[in-house]
Amino acid sequence: MVSTLAGSSAGHADGIGTEAQFYGPTGVAVDSSGNIYVADFSNHRIRKITPADK
Repeated sequence: MVSTLAGSSAGHADGIGTEAQFYGPTGVAVDSSGNIYVADFSNHRIRKITPADK
């Protein structure tokens, strides 16, 4: 099963769930607290996704 946690279209907006935008996500990592980090290549950023239950 696949679920969308964040992101909906190309761009650079921060937001909750599908309001967030990424442009060239290239890598994903998860820390011990369940936070997800996405390398957003074309926006030159590391983006943090915090689970809703936090």
